[in-house]
Amino acid sequence: MGSLEQRALELIEQSRALLALSGERLNRQETAVKRKQARHQRQQAEVDRASAEGERKLAAWLPDPSELAERAMAARKQALAAIEAFAVSEEEIARVHEDLAARHPQRRDEFRRTAEQARATADKAREVLRTFTH
Repeated sequence: MGSLEQRALELIEQSRALLALSGERLNRQETAVKRKQARHQRQQAEVDRASAEGERKLAAWLPDPSELAERAMAARKQALAAIEAFAVSEEEIARVHEDLAARHPQRRDEFRRTAEQARATADKAREVLRTFTH
């Protein structure tokens, strides 16, 4: 029986050695997981910092909504004035071509067509004005 007890003690010793190796392996794996977690946390912190910086820059870039509304109204007024000026210009083109048609009978049809096109364009411009002012 002495040999059986000796064999049991050897098996226990081997089991302890295997358990110690297994514990060391687990410790290394745990350390690796913790390193990965720390790296992930650092990366997430960097993303958060970059995101916050981007938000700060965006907030600094965006004007006040009331300022935007004022700019939009000013741009609208300028656009309407430009359309009105365009309509007046087209009417002037029509008058000039009517005069040319009267002075140059040989090209009367050509000048009148151009005058009609200019008047039609002026009418369309005024229609746009009416659409945006009502």
